[in-house]
Parts: sequence; C-alpha cells; structure tokens
Amino acid sequence: MACGFPAGAGGALRNRRGKITGTTIAADGAAFRSRKNWYSLKFKCQLAQDGESVIGFEFLVGDPVARDKWDELGLPAVH
Repeated sequence: MACGFPAGAGGALRNRRGKITGTTIAADGAAFRSRKNWYSLKFKCQLAQDGESVIGFEFLVGDPVARDKWDELGLPAVH
C-alpha cells in the first residue's frame, strides 16, 4: 500500500482507529516511535483512483504517549 510503512522502517506505525473509504485512508489513533518514545499521530492519505500513487497526504503529530499506556495500547518498549 502506498501510504503504509514497510516492516523494519525507522519509525514503526501502529494504527488502532483507521478507516478506509474509497481511495482515502485515515487514522485518528495511530502512533509512531522516534528516539525511544511513542508519539500520537493522525493522518489522511488520498490515493489516485488506480490505487498506485499518493495524490494527497496530511498529518498531525501529537504529544508523546505516556509510558504507562504503552502496554495497554500494544506499543512495544523496544523494537
């Protein structure tokens, strides 16, 4: 998928509340890891009609996810 992250990418992506509608992929409850911390992430990715290319991408990086929430959210402490 054009908007996905390959396994082993520098920042892992976890999506708990994603939605695919037509050619739009949206996630309001995603997280990514950077410098040993997890951060909340919202994004919207718009694909071309053929699904082969990205024609739009918006994102908002949120606050760090509290360490005591990582297990509950399925976010590994190390990767």
